[in-house]
Amino acid sequence: MLLDYFRILRPTDLAPLVGILLSTLVLYLAFPITRRAKLPLINGKRPGEIWATDAINRFLSDSESLLKEGFEKSENGFYLGTDNGTMLILPMRYATSIRDTTGLSFSLFARDLFHWHIGGLEAFQPNHVVHETVNKKLTRKLESLVDPLSAVTAATLREHWADCSDWSKITLSDSILAIFTKVSSRVFLGEDLYQTPEWIQLLQDYMVDSYVAVGSLRRWPVPFRPLVANFLPSVHKARKLIQGARDIINPVVEERRAAPETTTETCGLDWIDETASALGVPYDPAVAQLGLSLGSVNTGADMVTQLLFDICGQEKLVRDLRQEIIAVLRHEEEEVAAAMSEDSGSRKTSRKALLYKLKLLDSVMKESQRLKPLASVMVTRTAQREVTLPEGIVLPRGSYVGISNYEMRRAGSPMGAEFDGYRYYNLRESTGDETWTQFVSTGPKVMGFGYGQYACPGRFFASDQIKIFMCHLLLKFDFKLPPGEGRPPVYTSGFSLIANPTAQILIRKREAEVDLDAILGL
Repeated sequence: MLLDYFRILRPTDLAPLVGILLSTLVLYLAFPITRRAKLPLINGKRPGEIWATDAINRFLSDSESLLKEGFEKSENGFYLGTDNGTMLILPMRYATSIRDTTGLSFSLFARDLFHWHIGGLEAFQPNHVVHETVNKKLTRKLESLVDPLSAVTAATLREHWADCSDWSKITLSDSILAIFTKVSSRVFLGEDLYQTPEWIQLLQDYMVDSYVAVGSLRRWPVPFRPLVANFLPSVHKARKLIQGARDIINPVVEERRAAPETTTETCGLDWIDETASALGVPYDPAVAQLGLSLGSVNTGADMVTQLLFDICGQEKLVRDLRQEIIAVLRHEEEEVAAAMSEDSGSRKTSRKALLYKLKLLDSVMKESQRLKPLASVMVTRTAQREVTLPEGIVLPRGSYVGISNYEMRRAGSPMGAEFDGYRYYNLRESTGDETWTQFVSTGPKVMGFGYGQYACPGRFFASDQIKIFMCHLLLKFDFKLPPGEGRPPVYTSGFSLIANPTAQILIRKREAEVDLDAILGL
């Protein structure tokens, strides 16, 4: 399924436009660039190249090599030809400057990158209502979500991996995405709606078709994209899917508004509606749900897929992870039993505290994200006016800038390019410093979730969801790579770093040492 993300726009897709645009394509013969700093340009047009197409293809297929080349030529940054024009790439030490400098806009960058102003792609627009909902509703309810998340994870694993009594081969990325789609929808849509087959299929289709549309549109100059969109099948599909989402979601929201007393539990539908009402702003419930899912389902599923690739074959690490989970769950079981004997079972121990104690698992998650973040360039901005950074670099109005995290995962860097699941656990234990060693931590040295105002607000939910899933997986299943195969290579599409969408693993049911389902209150 995710392999469709890598589809490349073919000229035949846009045959009706050729006559309209041929006379204006001269504007696209070279990357638009205004350079004020004395920094090199990487991936410009090469001798004999007339169009920017070849450079775009190089960027899409081999951006990691281009970043490596850039930093070898200039440790202070460089300009890079991308599928969205020329962009100033800066090292991580500039992250705080980019974060703190006024006149730089994340929203404008997202508009040109994801085209959220074009019909069908509205779900990519940075949404203040959704952002506030995640910060002030979802994150504050995490304690109460652990048990339902565990229950739906257990049920969904039984549904998808029921026939794994012996070693069975699965395409990991597709399987994890299907599981995370349903698990996340349990929180965002509530118990009555999350299992609706039409919604699950619509959401999975939108996550494919919308990204195909986004990638296709980037091949055209920004002024032409709204026109080109009208001829792209993927955009037409995305528009139909958004209307389908409105047909499913909006009536449910209206019904819950009209009769709130009949609602047995609140969910993302209610939280978003309450936030919009408190802010006094109109919003589209269906688009908000799609945006929330784009930011949660894809990222969570991708992280878990890569995490499993990273620990496959590391027998000692897997054994230690299981031992940690068993120890924490048995301690939880003892505390619950003690609480029940004291006050007739009316008190439960903290679920968040339980997940916090899984420090080795947290370390493994952070190390996996260090080596394969969601994107190789973060803290991305567009200059709204001419801006001068504290370091003296001038950003012309309309120019793009971003911070590369390449240096935190390259060979020869302080942490190196080798996976060490114990790395952050040992740092946490030896230094006692938890401000940057936890999975959810952000900062100028650890940018897996971004940095500053636009750091991922859902990272606390993602952390809990991944830990719960990994507890079920590690206790209930064995897993390994197929014989003779090594860790699957990461797929790159421009700045996006994607867990291999075609790689398979072998899984097999195992007898759990403790009853996880009972302890987490199924």
